[in-house]
Amino acid sequence: MPYLNNNGVRIYYRTEGAGSPVVLMHGASQDMEIWTEYGYVDALKQSHQVILVDFRGHGHSDKPHDSAAYTLERCVSDVVAVLDALGIKKAHYVGYSRGGWIGFGMAKHAQDRVLSLTIGGTYPYEDSMADWRNTWAGKTTAEVQANAVSKGSVYSAWRRIRFLAND
Repeated sequence: MPYLNNNGVRIYYRTEGAGSPVVLMHGASQDMEIWTEYGYVDALKQSHQVILVDFRGHGHSDKPHDSAAYTLERCVSDVVAVLDALGIKKAHYVGYSRGGWIGFGMAKHAQDRVLSLTIGGTYPYEDSMADWRNTWAGKTTAEVQANAVSKGSVYSAWRRIRFLAND
């Protein structure tokens, strides 16, 4: 399993395919596998080096319990650290929801590392994650997980298991 250490936080990533590099960044409460499940990886790996990253707090990456560990700058630095580990100067970036928010951060803080930017499910304003943070602020992990489990018809069994593994 490829991990890197970015200032004390282990970030999990993997690559598939060969060609022009493209980073796929998932949304909050998801993990990198969502891109495979929806067919993006199979389609893109035919002509691109697909770079999948579990951003901090998700999937196999570390889950710091200090909210200061989740600033835009730190999330961007994780992507840049993965690119550095792979020896990649510039990559296309595709992000959805929280991954899109990180993409806007790439445009702001690491624009020299971005070939193109494709973003969905978010907007570029500083408070783009405010509703999400306000919904879950002060909630325990158990309360967040209970909410996800109560949406049984929304989450399949495999998705619920992976969601509950997030912290």
